[in-house]
Amino acid sequence: NGVDFNTFYPRSVSQQYDILFMGNLSYPPNIDAIDFLCQEIMPQLIEKKSTIKLLIAGISAPKKVKNYSSKNIDLIENFKDISESIAISKIMVAPMRLSIGLQNKIIQAMAMKKPCIVSTLSNNAIKAPEGSAIVEANSAKEFAVAILNLLNDQNKANDIAQNGYEFVINNYSWKIQNDLLNKLIEEKL
Repeated sequence: NGVDFNTFYPRSVSQQYDILFMGNLSYPPNIDAIDFLCQEIMPQLIEKKSTIKLLIAGISAPKKVKNYSSKNIDLIENFKDISESIAISKIMVAPMRLSIGLQNKIIQAMAMKKPCIVSTLSNNAIKAPEGSAIVEANSAKEFAVAILNLLNDQNKANDIAQNGYEFVINNYSWKIQNDLLNKLIEEKL
């Protein structure tokens, strides 16, 4: 897996959303993460910051996911380029709890210099340095605290974003991934 840095790059645009979750919205692990985010994490965030805004972006949202739309939660399925959803958001979250593979959405957000808060399960596939390039959280309370901490501490958010960006550049460029594949092939020959 790698990142297309021609599509996913840092942009200076107005950030309309505090939090972003993106992906195939009909994929069961994503539905579970959205349920967790909307039912358990968002109420804690709204209690502390009533104006907080979550963007759920992706494709194929089932009715269950569409029903989460509210004053604090927008669902947008029609991005021509999903990188636009990252650009207009402050923080990317991936509160995945079910078995998953590599989360391209996380490395794409990191490539756009967005701080990411993810479950340990999500980071297991990426192996980003926890606490410096990515923030791990698992319970609803941990996610809420981590989100509020980054929203309230721009310096910390910038540090996580910069370190995440450097991590992705150094580990998930297509050149690096192709070099690894070629090395594996050469070892087998």
